[in-house]
Amino acid sequence: MLTFESVKNRLDREQPLTFLEFNYMLLQSYDFYYLNKNFDCILQMGGSDQWGNIISGVDLIRRLNQKQAFGITSHLITNNDGSKMGKTADGAIWLDENKLSNFEFFQFWRNTDDENVSKFLNLFTKLQNSEIEKLSELKGKEINVAKETLAFEVTKMVRGEKAATDALEIANNVFGSKKIDDRLNKISVNINNINDKSFTILDAIEKLDLVGSRSEIKRLIKSNGVKVNDTNYNEVDYSLVKFNKNKEIKITIGKKKFGIINLIS
Repeated sequence: MLTFESVKNRLDREQPLTFLEFNYMLLQSYDFYYLNKNFDCILQMGGSDQWGNIISGVDLIRRLNQKQAFGITSHLITNNDGSKMGKTADGAIWLDENKLSNFEFFQFWRNTDDENVSKFLNLFTKLQNSEIEKLSELKGKEINVAKETLAFEVTKMVRGEKAATDALEIANNVFGSKKIDDRLNKISVNINNINDKSFTILDAIEKLDLVGSRSEIKRLIKSNGVKVNDTNYNEVDYSLVKFNKNKEIKITIGKKKFGIINLIS
């Protein structure tokens, strides 16, 4: 393992290398071996930074299973800042609908940085080159047409045409006509069951499961990253009970996450 360039370079530069990082190669190699032995998996695909790990798995399979296995790597897809695309927990793009809703999946692609639109159209859609070229020429506000096309095509491919159509309609309702769409994440809260008769923005976001932790919710609220019915509120303890009962309240986190609270009594 010490002979691999990725490890040698880190050690030569005297950069920290944790025990977990060093042994990740063993874990990935054994994973490939297990899949080969139990499910006859013969191919592993990954980013270019996974080459050493994949080759180690190929070698382990050859030694223990006496079988041939193969690996394919491609250039890493990165964000504008050079970080891996979808690397963070909040930015991970799940294929599974149970992990990420169709609308959130659609919105991820719809919010692609302008500089990446042309590249992503080529990488992630089956559109004709001539159509991609036309979309890539769009500038200014018109580039939103290209982003919408990208989002629709990728969602259609991964989640199905109905999911893509529904996500597009929800987006048009939320951002175009400013309508509250029932297909958004929605819950009802009976305020009579709340002892202190208060139900704050923080409570609402937590119940909608829009953000991972209360500390992160507080940070977003204080930094004007949260809107209630399209208006910014930066008070963590602001009570939503002040809103009219039996009316739907839209909670927006940044540009990508939405939920509906229905206060009932």
